Amino acid sequence: MLKIRFVRVGKKNKPFFRIAVGDSRRTPKGKFIEKLGYYNPLKKEKSINKERVLHWLSNGAQCSDTVHNLLVSLEIIKGPKRKIKIKSKKSSSAEATAYKKSADDKAVAEKKSVDDKIVTDEKEKKPEEIKEKEKKEPKEIKEKPVDVSDETVAEKKEEKSEAQTEEVKEKKKEDRKETEAKEEK
Repeated sequence: MLKIRFVRVGKKNKPFFRIAVGDSRRTPKGKFIEKLGYYNPLKKEKSINKERVLHWLSNGAQCSDTVHNLLVSLEIIKGPKRKIKIKSKKSSSAEATAYKKSADDKAVAEKKSVDDKIVTDEKEKKPEEIKEKEKKEPKEIKEKPVDVSDETVAEKKEEKSEAQTEEVKEKKKEDRKETEAKEEK
């Protein structure tokens, strides 16, 4: 499909656009069929070959929204201006984060509503029902953890280290005896 659209040729911070006809599947800066004019937004200069634009439109070419609005303002074609959709990188990432936040908020709200419903159900029960329920379900007895003082822990460590040192000393004695016996032979 053919498309009449802007091709940016200006430098950085100095926009300048060609109006060209090209295949819609190609990139805007890619190869185009014919140059129809130009538009300089800084100086508000416009130059468009009216006959060629009407020729390409009669052959089935479509205009981009901005070119369509430009052609309407120059009264080359008749009709209402189109609403231009500008997509910026910042807004799309902001929308994505906003969508994630709203999904998280919904999940939190659902969980909170379920918790609130459980609490209200408990409150609506009659005191007699609550007492019966308590009788049926045995209460869990929580045992307090046994306090082990720092002194007992330290004593156990000392006992282990003493036992280990004694074992090491015995092994060294045995090794010395073996080496002495080998030397005598």
